[in-house]
Amino acid sequence: NIIEDIRIDIDGSSDSFHRVTGDVTEGVDVTNKAGRLLDKIVETFKLTAQQTQEIQRLLDKTADNGQTVLSVVQENKKMVNEAVIAADQIASASEEQNASIEEINTNIEVITKLSEETKQNIASVVMDKLMFNKAKEFMEIVSKDKKFDVSITTMKKLAEKLEVDEIDITDTNGVIRSSNLESAVGLDLYDILLKYDHIDLPKYLFVDNNPYSVGGLRNSANTGTLFKFMMVPDYEKKIIYQVGLSYESLLKLLN
Repeated sequence: NIIEDIRIDIDGSSDSFHRVTGDVTEGVDVTNKAGRLLDKIVETFKLTAQQTQEIQRLLDKTADNGQTVLSVVQENKKMVNEAVIAADQIASASEEQNASIEEINTNIEVITKLSEETKQNIASVVMDKLMFNKAKEFMEIVSKDKKFDVSITTMKKLAEKLEVDEIDITDTNGVIRSSNLESAVGLDLYDILLKYDHIDLPKYLFVDNNPYSVGGLRNSANTGTLFKFMMVPDYEKKIIYQVGLSYESLLKLLN
């Protein structure tokens, strides 16, 4: 019975041993599996480390590229600022140039105006001189001929000779007594000059001793057309010799 009990115990122990062996074997398998998993985990860690290094390298490269981009941006900003400054300088220079051009144009206008005024002044001086010479010639012709015929017919011929449109001789009161134009006889030069030009003609010629009096181009009190008159005094007789040219004759004479 004891042996049987021992056998039974041995069988029980054998079963327990087999169970333990099975458990150990299963534990070994589990351990092997765990080892393989650990190997995979280690490989994964190694790969992750490599990827982390690559990421770090890429990040470093990105940082370098960022610095490069920043440098380029800063350089571009500098260039833009320089371009803005240059544009401002160009705009300023353009404004100065425009101002210079405007000033030049203004000067040209002034010069043109002065030139035109100068030409007009020269033309006026030349015309006054020509008419003065004709008036003096008219006075000399009449003064030298003691028997000069002051009829309208004779005066017309003399006006044609002098190449003027009107010749007149006044009395001591400034009233026209002889003319190549019948309608001019009786006109009062003193009154006309005082009325239209505000000139005290007897004072201007006989008191102030001016060699002549010349008016601007205006409508003739006689004909109503544009005329220019030149008057020279005869200081001895206190009379006036006058010659007149129409606008058309003035142009011909100037030409």
